[in-house]
Order: sequence, then C-alpha cells, then structure tokens
Amino acid sequence: MGGSVAPPQAGESAQKPELPRLRNASPFAISLPEWGVLIGVLTLLLAIFFPAWEAWRRHNRLAMARSDIRAMQAAISRYQREYGTWPSESSPGAADIRYGARRPNAVLMRILRSDANALDRESRLNPQHMIFIEIERYQKGFSGLNDSDEFLDPWGSPYQIALDSNYDGAVTIENSIYGRVLGAGALIWSLGPDRKSETSDDLLSWDRIAH
Repeated sequence: MGGSVAPPQAGESAQKPELPRLRNASPFAISLPEWGVLIGVLTLLLAIFFPAWEAWRRHNRLAMARSDIRAMQAAISRYQREYGTWPSESSPGAADIRYGARRPNAVLMRILRSDANALDRESRLNPQHMIFIEIERYQKGFSGLNDSDEFLDPWGSPYQIALDSNYDGAVTIENSIYGRVLGAGALIWSLGPDRKSETSDDLLSWDRIAH
C-alpha cells in the first residue's frame, strides 16, 4: 500500500526519532543586563551607606577616647586625694613626668590598677593596693591595655599623660607646642585618628587656649 513503512528486517532495531533536548531553566536565572542593573544598585547603596558607616565609626571612637580621658582624670584625682601626691616618683625641682612617649604609660596604669605584676617601686606608690581604674584588654577599634599593659586609644596609640610631679603648680610638657599649663595637676590626651601628637585632631583633657 502506498505510503506504508516496511517493518524492520530481522536483526535490525527500530530507530526512534531523536527528540529535542530541553535545558532545565532555573526560575532564578539572571540575564547579563539584569546583572548590570544589580551591580549598579549595589554600588549605589555602598556609596550611600559606607560614608555613613565611616562617620558612625569615627564618632564612636572619639566618644570612647573622651570617656577614657575622663576616667583617667577621675582615677588620678582619686589617687591624689587618697595619698596627697601624684602617682609618680616625684622629684621637686626636676622636670614634670610624661607617660606615653619615651616613658610608657604602663607604669602609671599598673600603679592605678594595683597590678599584681607591678614592680616593687610601682607597688610602693600604691601601698594600700587600691584600684583606681579598671581597663579592658585592647582590641582593634576599641581602647584598652595591650600585652605590655600600655593603655591604647581606639586608634592603637598610647594615651599621653603628663603630671605636675615637681609640684610647681603647673604641668610643663617639654619639647611640645602645649608647653606649660598653669593650675593643672594632670594633663591627658589622645593622639587622635592621625596617630600624631600635637596636631589639630588631638583630644585634650584641657582647653587649648588655656596654656
């Protein structure tokens, strides 16, 4: 009969017509133009929120440093009221003592904290072993004590402390633009975000125009 298909001969297998293969289309597939739009939106969001986050982080660190300075002022004042002297090896007639530069502030911190690891001469300056200040350990972005017991500000620089250790009624910071500040028993400052002393972003415990 015309148009009929002859059955396969013996030994021949019937071949099935090849069906078109369909790819598994994901409902979450994104085309290249859509990727471009997504990246543009993310870039815009970062441009908006990153400066805001940086501003928040800076504000938080400044507030932390100011709080530390107040806490050290209070601790030194309590020590002075308790012992009638400043927490340093006083030498009338000699230069005032500055901690944080060539002399590490760890010496002062061990005195004020009544540290069990304090040296004998430091322990003698706090004979009643009173704790005038408590300080956490340093973490990046957060102030605290490093492994050498230095008190670091949130930017990782040692706090600077100068004491009227010669009892002349003023604190004199040698080789510094801050010079001599009358009526102060203790001056404390942070180097600030630039980590350099005597620049405009230093955080001071006293009024800049008072010296």
